[in-house]
Amino acid sequence: MDNIKKFIKDYNFKGITNIKYNNQKLLKFDGYSNITNKKKINKDTIFPIGSISKLFYGTLIIMLLDKGFIKSLNDKISKYLPKFSYIKCFNKISILQCLLHTSGITDIRGNEYFNKNKIYTINEYMILIKKLKL
Repeated sequence: MDNIKKFIKDYNFKGITNIKYNNQKLLKFDGYSNITNKKKINKDTIFPIGSISKLFYGTLIIMLLDKGFIKSLNDKISKYLPKFSYIKCFNKISILQCLLHTSGITDIRGNEYFNKNKIYTINEYMILIKKLKL
């Protein structure tokens, strides 16, 4: 639990943290649910369904870090996705930036090249990311 608290403090984590581990509980709210009107996050905050994915990939990344498959959250994502290193932004963006949503990769659906009626392959998504102005 101390490592989790240290992570939250060291990386200035924003969001909701609700953890129970070895009979210890941690419940923390920090940040805004709406940055425009400065509405603070609380226990009743409702997030869009897309935000639930953060729970899963955040947990996965921390598990990979704990098991030594990822050496540092400051590593660039191109280190672990070399197939996509041709996308220059992948050589600049860290795992931590992806976790904190500070990478500069915006909602791909807002990309002028995105077709909402098409099912994209992972390679096609990478091409869309490459076209984003980060």
